[in-house]
Amino acid sequence: MQSAHLLPYAAELSENAQKRLGDNPLRILDSKNPRDQELATSAPPILDILDDADRAHWEGLCRHLDALGVPYKVEARLVRGLDYYTRTLFELKSSTGSLGAQNALGGGGRYDAMIQELGGQNIPAIGFAIGLERVLLAMGDRDVAPEPCCFIAPLGERAVSAGLVLARQLRERGVRVDLDGRGSSLKSMLRRANSVGARLCVLIGDGELDKGVVKVKDLAAHSEQEEPLALAPERIVALLGAPLPKDGDSR
Repeated sequence: MQSAHLLPYAAELSENAQKRLGDNPLRILDSKNPRDQELATSAPPILDILDDADRAHWEGLCRHLDALGVPYKVEARLVRGLDYYTRTLFELKSSTGSLGAQNALGGGGRYDAMIQELGGQNIPAIGFAIGLERVLLAMGDRDVAPEPCCFIAPLGERAVSAGLVLARQLRERGVRVDLDGRGSSLKSMLRRANSVGARLCVLIGDGELDKGVVKVKDLAAHSEQEEPLALAPERIVALLGAPLPKDGDSR
């Protein structure tokens, strides 16, 4: 549709738009050239020529967004830089932070035919890209309390393996974990545990492994206790969920 509308004005288009007219006319809608913009604006909106299947898909999408209460603005001339998209394109924009006019956080769309065109199966798909820097700018300045951290300090090769297993078990339970597997000294690892703001430091050495336990140092309460290795994940989660001790308190 766009190419048919613009073809009579081909000589008036910019050089770049003339090249796109043959292979990707939709990109002319995104041109920054004033004359290109003027001609593209006069083109009929693509929503006016949807076939029955595409219109049903589009109206269904809008209906679902309305049901979810998602605010959106229909932009009939939105285009993306890649030409394999089909049906819906979208951009996510922010109204907060310090982005100003550059408030698009990300964008993408459907590309239902691409996998099949590459020799694969006919699998519908959707994808998007996000600008992480823009997301951070949109968040603005926030005081976010860090999650309590558990630092695992293994002493020896056997302990590193056990520490890796324990770290995975804790992460599966939602615990933020830092593990030092560099073979550092205990003093060095304790210093690092403090530097990363760890609440607990779990010490694992050959002696602890032989006994089937770990030593858990509460760096906030300045206390230490042994826990069975098999029960350590649950005990550590419980300790991290306990309130921080007040000055002068002990456990």
